[in-house]
Amino acid sequence: MGDLLKIKDQIDFKKYLHDDMLGLNIVLPGDVIKKEKGFMNGHGTYEENGIIYSSVIGTVVQTNKLLSVSPLKSYYTPQVGDIVVGRVMEIGDKKWKIEIGSNQYASLHLNSTYIPEQRIKTDEDELNMRQIMKEGDLACAEIHSINKDKTANLHTRSLKYGKLENGFLVEVFNKLVKTQTNHFKKLQCGINIIFSHNGKIWLNNISREGIIKEQKEVEKKQYSYEERQALSIISNLLKLLDQQNIKISTDLLDELYNYVITKKIEPSNILTQAGSKELKQYLQQKLETQIPKEINKLMKQGDYLAQDY
Repeated sequence: MGDLLKIKDQIDFKKYLHDDMLGLNIVLPGDVIKKEKGFMNGHGTYEENGIIYSSVIGTVVQTNKLLSVSPLKSYYTPQVGDIVVGRVMEIGDKKWKIEIGSNQYASLHLNSTYIPEQRIKTDEDELNMRQIMKEGDLACAEIHSINKDKTANLHTRSLKYGKLENGFLVEVFNKLVKTQTNHFKKLQCGINIIFSHNGKIWLNNISREGIIKEQKEVEKKQYSYEERQALSIISNLLKLLDQQNIKISTDLLDELYNYVITKKIEPSNILTQAGSKELKQYLQQKLETQIPKEINKLMKQGDYLAQDY
């Protein structure tokens, strides 16, 4: 065992782990981030005697020579082009005020919504705004601009955006949502998913990409037993990944779903102590497979057990 500990000390295992499986590397206030010269300290850090320290609890972000710390449970920071899911909080002055997890409500102007005729909005449209979306409704939108006060302006000028109905919302830490070329996905189990940049993940049985191709509005579709079962499994898997601070992707969800089905784990047991322990062990095994073969070989010399580390 002593030799195993020496091997562990010599190897930085984290650099071999796939991003999808790697928990966040957390720093605390006062932790040393960089001792070498030539680096600049950004937000969430401070410099003292040439050493850069963290001033908040969060994760280190390096951009060239600029070092900063992103707060662990910070508000979502809107960026132009982001896909977001939010809840309507207020209506007035031709705008919907939508909560998207940032420190201020985002605005969706009536003129930035989809109307099939592509006409100029009228006073009558303003009076009928609550027929489109009312307070409490969920909506999917894209951020098209950021104001000087950092508030976001949204648009829903495509059929894939707009009011969300007949589905299930799961909220996770927004930095765990992996950036992708397409945030509207369909999982192997048949559930459609919106990976919003602000961590509000929408699950349902309707493909919004299909709506665009067919140029028709969203229609409610009754859930089959299999779809309800799959929805329950995926929602609980998302909650588990959020608890474990593991980045979320369609590939990982598909793999975990297949594991749950193969092992016949009931959806209600995924978040129990026994069910989550089994899934955590499976994730740990996946971490180990990401380590290069030569290191695995080194670990196995003398019948060392990989799970000991």
